[in-house]
Amino acid sequence: MSEKMKVVAITGDHEVSIKEVRRPAPEKNQVLVRVRACALCTWEQRMFTRDSKVPLPFVGGHELVGEICALGGSVDEKAYPVGSRVAVRLVHQCGECYFCRVGHPELCAHLNDVDMSQMDIPGTGGLSEYLNVSVSQVYFLNQDMPDQTAVFAEPLACVLNSIEKGQIEISDDVVVIGGGIMGLLHVMAAKLCGARVILSEPDRSRRELALEQFGALKGMAMAVLFFPFSFLTTLSTLLLPEITEAYAQGRQRLLLRLISRTIGITLAVSGLMGGLFTLFAGELGEVLFHDSQVGFYIRVLGPVMPFMYLESMVDGILKGLNQQLATFQYSIWDSIARILLIALLAPRFGMKGFLFVMLLSNLFTGTLNLHRLLAVTGLSIRWGQWVIKPLFSFLAGMLAYRAVWLPWAAARGLSGPLLQLVLGGGVVSLVYLVFLFLSGGLSGLGLGKTSKTMY
Repeated sequence: MSEKMKVVAITGDHEVSIKEVRRPAPEKNQVLVRVRACALCTWEQRMFTRDSKVPLPFVGGHELVGEICALGGSVDEKAYPVGSRVAVRLVHQCGECYFCRVGHPELCAHLNDVDMSQMDIPGTGGLSEYLNVSVSQVYFLNQDMPDQTAVFAEPLACVLNSIEKGQIEISDDVVVIGGGIMGLLHVMAAKLCGARVILSEPDRSRRELALEQFGALKGMAMAVLFFPFSFLTTLSTLLLPEITEAYAQGRQRLLLRLISRTIGITLAVSGLMGGLFTLFAGELGEVLFHDSQVGFYIRVLGPVMPFMYLESMVDGILKGLNQQLATFQYSIWDSIARILLIALLAPRFGMKGFLFVMLLSNLFTGTLNLHRLLAVTGLSIRWGQWVIKPLFSFLAGMLAYRAVWLPWAAARGLSGPLLQLVLGGGVVSLVYLVFLFLSGGLSGLGLGKTSKTMY
């Protein structure tokens, strides 16, 4: 008497049943795979809704991960050891029709033909406890990879084939139509190729999911965080050529003065903006994007804005001092560290892991660049001018906002995210500038009386 197993069979319009059928035995050049997990493709969904008129009953499922539990005749037990975790290619391709012969097996004329010689109920068989497959259809997996990740092997393979056929490269513009699973995988793969990607998706829930996973951080939060840097670009346009000229002429005192001024202005601006973005992150997310997730990213990244801005500015200064090789080396180290940390943390912690890597990366490269600048120029860190005075001034502004503005606004019914953002942010900025001026924090920046102790 043959052993039994259970399968999930589509039996009617929006109907499925658990059936008991014969458990297959592997034949020559076959292995018996015990299914550990199986994903549902749009194909199975169309059968379930009867948009695809496949004869019923039908056992679907072709995106699966399992483990080899028995070997058929002529199968090398060393090459295919029992217990190995495998992904399985179940979609049938004949290899003989026109499309298969011209290199398009995905269009095979017999794509849906199924060998039913060992199956009580026809189908691809992924939604079974066990199934027989040829050794040519199994692909070994890392034993530590979670099943819920491994089931994406088949759809991801389709996506990578699409990316390869499209010859997508760095700086290409790619439009992905549809934000389902395959669409999002295409977005990820195209971005990894260095392309600029536009996703078109009419369904709001899918759009929000795509933005949450791929746009809320890079496309929204980062755009907001780096918007003020456009004003500092004007500063770099004016000062960086002067820094390069002073370096070429060997005018050390002028060089130190210009670098100190550039760093001071950068930290004064980024300190204020980073504090404002942290303090009003929720209001920014709501007013600009109607999305609290964006606000969360802005709040997390706000405190490291000075490092982000300083890294970009110091990188430009170093290149003007003929230190391109050093900045290139730092970029290589940073890229290697990012890849390793993302590979380690992203699968386990998702976007939070990616966010942590991003924070660590900015701190790492910012520290390396600043250390190199100090070593090359002999410049000393001006803790009071660059750090303590801006920090003290912002704390004064935040105190004025919380202790004075908020009670006053509440008593007069002034509420709402836009009012808090505009008026509250204005109060903090005004107090910040006043305290920075009174503390002498503007001296040496070209915005106040120059200190006699300046380089």
